[in-house]
Formats: sequence, structure tokens, C-alpha cells
Amino acid sequence: MYLCSRILNRFLKDTNSVDSVMPTLLENGWSVFAILIGNLAAVAAATPLFLIPLVIIIATLFAIQRYYKAGALAMQRIEAVTRSPVVSHFTEVLNGSSTIRAFRAAVRMLCEAVGLLCLT
Repeated sequence: MYLCSRILNRFLKDTNSVDSVMPTLLENGWSVFAILIGNLAAVAAATPLFLIPLVIIIATLFAIQRYYKAGALAMQRIEAVTRSPVVSHFTEVLNGSSTIRAFRAAVRMLCEAVGLLCLT
């Protein structure tokens, strides 16, 4: 029962974020985008030679973005794989804390969490 309520709470929080936060973020994003396009159009109308470096800069930024995105995704996968055992162990210790205290195994569990070899 406790697990079901935790899952429901998580979904409710996500739904609340989508319903309340996302519209504001989208509105702000579109406003900033419209201001940017307006400013670029005004500068391009005043000095048409501005468009040449602008196209080069935009092409360079897209190339950098493609290069960065591949590395960022790989880094996120590696982080998720390495963090998963730590999070799993921490959750198990929290859920079994009363049992750990009953068997006086707190030192052993702490050593496992840190990765040390305990001789107790």
C-alpha cells in the first residue's frame, strides 16, 4: 500500500508540474523567441551585411550542438548506470533500518555503503 501511494504521489507531482509550470515556461520561451527574431530583423534591415556572419554563427552553433548532444547523452547513460547501485543500496538500507538496528549490523552496512572491507 505504501509503495502505491509513493507512486501516485510521484505521478501527481509530475502532473502538477506539467499543468502549472509548463504553460508559463512555454509562454516565456515564445516571448523571448519573438523578441530575438524582432531584434535580428531590425538589425538585418539596418545593416544587411550582418546576415553573413549570422548565418556562419548559426551553422557553427548547430554543429557544436550536435557534437555536444551525443556526448551529453552518453554521459547521462554512464551516470545512471554508476549511480543505480548506490541509490538501490541506500533505498534498501532505509527500508530495512529497523532490521539493521535489530541485528546490530549498522557498522557492516556503513562499510558496504562506503565500499570498505570490514572485519567485524
